Amino acid sequence: MKILFLVQNEQRVILDRLYDGIACATDCDLRWLSSKEQANLRRYFHEKVKPELYERIVLFLRSKKMFRQTLFIRSIPNLVLLEHDAWMNYYPSKYQGKYSAYYRRLPAVRVVSSGFQITEKLRDDIAIAG
Repeated sequence: MKILFLVQNEQRVILDRLYDGIACATDCDLRWLSSKEQANLRRYFHEKVKPELYERIVLFLRSKKMFRQTLFIRSIPNLVLLEHDAWMNYYPSKYQGKYSAYYRRLPAVRVVSSGFQITEKLRDDIAIAG
């Protein structure tokens, strides 16, 4: 499978082994995006991506930056989002409720979440609202 994997170049969590594992199992084009590139995905795709070359496009970018680009992100074909911050959806913070609201606006997107319980809660929230 040919995958375009876009990740943030400044990460708090080191996931190099995950990226290596995906690259070993697939034909993976791993790209590290700067904060500026993450902030304008439309431009990045227009200048540097041919979506038709990939069977899946995986984003593991700053949620804060993706929340602002929902309309464009909805248009990305074969999209998968890798998620590990959605726990903030359920705890008092500025992101409380933001993740379930965001995923409701992306009905055709696959989400890979790092936690089973959070995945179940998100699935229930989205199903109830949808």
